[in-house]
Amino acid sequence: MRSRLLLAALSAVIGFSCSRELLRHTPQPDPVQLRSAAASFTGDGRGEFRLLLAVANPKHSPGKLTGIDWELWLNNNWFASGTARLGDDVPPEGGTVEVKLPVAFGRMETSSTPIALQLTVRGKLTAQLGGSEEELAFHGTTTVEAKDAPVLGRTETD
Repeated sequence: MRSRLLLAALSAVIGFSCSRELLRHTPQPDPVQLRSAAASFTGDGRGEFRLLLAVANPKHSPGKLTGIDWELWLNNNWFASGTARLGDDVPPEGGTVEVKLPVAFGRMETSSTPIALQLTVRGKLTAQLGGSEEELAFHGTTTVEAKDAPVLGRTETD
C-alpha cells in the first residue's frame, strides 16, 4: 500500500514538472523577419513584390543565401508561389537582404488607381552557414499600395 502511494506521488510530481515545463516553453521567433514590402505592377498581368528580410545567422560565421521558397496571399486570398536561386552573402552577425518575387496573373481585373493590398508571405530561405545547409523560415503580413494591382477579395456588393 505504502509503495503504491509513493509511486502515485512520484508520478504526480513528475507529471506536474513536465506540464510546467511545457507551459513555460515559448516558441522561438522565425530566424528571418519581414521588415518591409513593396509591390509594382506593369498593367499587363505581371508584377513584382520586393521583400526586405532581416536574416539572423545562427552559426555566427560567414554564409551565403542559396535559395528561397515562398507563398503569397493578397487580401487573404492565395495568390502566388515560387522558388528562386539567391546568391546574397550573410555576415556572421546576420543582415538584411532584398528579395524580388516576380508574379504573373493573367486576365484578372486590375485597379486603375493605387489600392492598398494586405500582403501575407511565408516561406523559407536556404543558406550555407558554418559549412552546412540551413533552412530559415519566415512569415509576415503587411500592407502594400500599388497601381495596376490585381483586384482580389471583393464581394458582389462591393
